[in-house]
Parts: sequence; structure tokens; C-alpha cells
Amino acid sequence: MKPAILILDDDHPTLELYTRELSDEFVVFPCSSTPEAIPLLAREPLAAVVFEPAMENGGGWEFLQSLADFCIPRHIPIIFCSTQDEHRGEIPPEAGVFLVKPVLPNQLAKTLNQLLHPSSSKSKELSA
Repeated sequence: MKPAILILDDDHPTLELYTRELSDEFVVFPCSSTPEAIPLLAREPLAAVVFEPAMENGGGWEFLQSLADFCIPRHIPIIFCSTQDEHRGEIPPEAGVFLVKPVLPNQLAKTLNQLLHPSSSKSKELSA
């Protein structure tokens, strides 16, 4: 069974690209707004969340704490994909990984796999 991920980004071309490219390896729940994402967070057994906190005219940064409060206790990693590198320090270190856009889908898939399967990622790196 493929792991389920939520992708929260209000840039529709980016959301479509990530959804299309990652759907071979993951069950992808694409969301373009925080109100759309909240029920999915509660309802779906997510393995990870990909989040652009610079969305919604900066409102994503306000949602960041709620997202971290939900994900961290449940050990759901968050991958922050943002154009706003200057906000990196606002990310709780235990929450996940911060990637600066542009992030190619294969880089995102690799990061997801490293977070979700750390032991198999290490063995792949050793055998390469």
C-alpha cells in the first residue's frame, strides 16, 4: 500500500506537478487552502505533509503552528517547500525538513522517501 501524503500549496501549477509526479509512489491529497486541508488532516492516515507556508497571502505562516501541533505528536513529518528562506527559523526543528523552491518532484520524492523509510534510504546510499 502506498503511503498517503497531503500537499498544501496555493500555486496550482506546482500542486498539479507534484500530484502528477508523486502519485506513482504515494496516495496524494492535493489541497490549495488551509480550510480544505483541515478535514483531511483529521480524517486521513497521512504519512507526511508537504506544505508551502508562504501561501494565502502569508496566512500559511499563521497555520504553521496548528499544523506542527497536529503533526509532531503523531510523528507525521512535514516538508516545508517555500520561496521564503528567511522564515526557516520559524520552523520547529522536530517538525521536519525545509526545502527552498524551486523543488523538483524527484527531489521531493527522495526527501519523502528518506523521511518515511530512513533505514532503506541509508542502504540505498551505501550501495550507490
